[in-house]
Amino acid sequence: MPVPTITAVSPDEGPAMGGNLILLEGTNFLLPTVEVPEFGPTPLPDPSMRVMVGDIELPWTSLRPISDTRLVIVSPRVQMVDVNGVPLQSDFL
Repeated sequence: MPVPTITAVSPDEGPAMGGNLILLEGTNFLLPTVEVPEFGPTPLPDPSMRVMVGDIELPWTSLRPISDTRLVIVSPRVQMVDVNGVPLQSDFL
């Protein structure tokens, strides 16, 4: 089976509070279409695919394929730390 690849990410940055839609473009994001009784033919993301945002691995169930070359994810909330690794406190996070 071909390995999924990412060729573009849009947007490539966002707020630490997360929740933004991110479009990934690349190749080989989908397995062959399967028949789901309630929904008919349904493309599924490749369960071996791992998407990392920083050091956060997104759960496979959060990957939303649009096509074999486009995938949407929701950015996770990230914890910001200072140079010593101490979490930063902010009213905006």
